[in-house]
Amino acid sequence: MHVLKRRKVLVPLIVVGVLAVAGAAVAYWTSTGTGSGTATVGTTQNLTITPVTFTGTLYPGGTAATSAITINNPGAADVQVTNLGLDTAQPTSGPQIGSGIGGLPAAGCPAADFTFNANLGGPVNVPAGGSVVVNSATLSMANTTSNQNACKGRTLTIYLAAS
Repeated sequence: MHVLKRRKVLVPLIVVGVLAVAGAAVAYWTSTGTGSGTATVGTTQNLTITPVTFTGTLYPGGTAATSAITINNPGAADVQVTNLGLDTAQPTSGPQIGSGIGGLPAAGCPAADFTFNANLGGPVNVPAGGSVVVNSATLSMANTTSNQNACKGRTLTIYLAAS
């Protein structure tokens, strides 16, 4: 009888023990949390454009002068150029302020008589620490109904900007 009594006590204890272990196995804590981190974003350095020399002489309505223009990237990241045109922030003084063309007289030879074109044919990637040559740059002089004698013999300064 003693063994039977022990079994009666032992069986419920085992069942309670198994249920306690099973309950502990599926029990867990839930929580939420937040955090933060930092990262540094690099910058680019300004591109430079090698001094440009046009081949050909400009005449009213004549053939456009051509130039190969080198865009240099001294930075540590590639830069994409989508436009190469006259820098209309230059010159900062003189009769043609903000036209992108300097060296012209105050009257009789307006910057508007000249057209610069650098057809890039789409975005141009200038690699980090490298350069790209644009061979499609032209400068032409319009043949207007105004007397353009004031332009004769002038040496123009073309200010360019890449963006």
